[in-house]
Amino acid sequence: MLARSTNTLALSPDGENLVYLVRRGGIEQLYRRPMDRHEATPILGTENAYAPFFSPDGKWVGFFADGKLKKVALAGGTPLSICEATQSRGASWAPDNSIVFATASDARLWRVSASGGAPEALTKLDSRAGDKTHSWPEILPDGKVVVFTVGTESGRNRIAALRLSTGERRILVEGGTRPHYSATGHLLYAGAEGILAVPFDPKTLALAGSPRAILEPVLQFAVSRDGLLVYAPTSSQAGDFTLVWVDRKGNARPLTDARHAYFGPRLSPDGKRLAVGIRTHPTNSDIWVYDLERGALTRLTFDETSSWPVWTRDGKRIAFSSSRTGDQNLFWKSADGSGPEERLTTSNN
Repeated sequence: MLARSTNTLALSPDGENLVYLVRRGGIEQLYRRPMDRHEATPILGTENAYAPFFSPDGKWVGFFADGKLKKVALAGGTPLSICEATQSRGASWAPDNSIVFATASDARLWRVSASGGAPEALTKLDSRAGDKTHSWPEILPDGKVVVFTVGTESGRNRIAALRLSTGERRILVEGGTRPHYSATGHLLYAGAEGILAVPFDPKTLALAGSPRAILEPVLQFAVSRDGLLVYAPTSSQAGDFTLVWVDRKGNARPLTDARHAYFGPRLSPDGKRLAVGIRTHPTNSDIWVYDLERGALTRLTFDETSSWPVWTRDGKRIAFSSSRTGDQNLFWKSADGSGPEERLTTSNN
């Protein structure tokens, strides 16, 4: 599997069908695999598709392609266009036949009829709370609440819940992204420790207890209504590397046993720390700092779009590239992780 979006797979609500993106012969297309079989078959008309998601009854698959939000019957047929939409940041199909979706071209959540029409803005950014983006929505089974990711000016993602009937919004999780709900009564989401689960009451929008890590960091995951989870491990796409020291004679020794999709390592001026990018998907990455003396790896950014770190000469800050605000721009942050990121450039390039 390979795709431009973090969503390259979707699991039907009943857990009986998996749809995922495949590249063969330079062509990307959605494939369907019944979970009780090993064979997968292409879904015709889904060339250039990405970010698939299911209708509540599991009979339709929504997806993005060619600058549009589309749908196709799982049993086969001609894909139908729903509305204009580019650069998906997730979508979810509600029981009332509406679709809530997010794009990189607009920071809010949008809602549109699955039969087609003009999308309407569903959320507003709360500048007082530091909102920058709303993305990765999932509508709960009763269709009354949507949970989603809030990207913030500090770079630390939050998970929020929005009650559709009243507009009530509540922050559920600090430091999490891509929420999913399981009928086991848990909210599942991606965090720094991997995939976490926490008991959640969808009626009161309240968490009960502390989150528990159930999986190490993965590229992506999908959850059925009854709690079946399918995931792509990091090593299958992003690479499986370790950091090594190499002396002047070419002799290499491991710097750490921890294996991730490392890239762009940069030593601090005093040689005691290493700033490095770690990919969780071909298009997603964050900056981490490895303390060479303590052997500790600490996450510095949390927006999934940060890369290519560079130290300032005094070793107090790390500059990096990020597209958290849309176009790729330069930011910097204190190397010890304190304080928010500061934007250094405003450019379309």
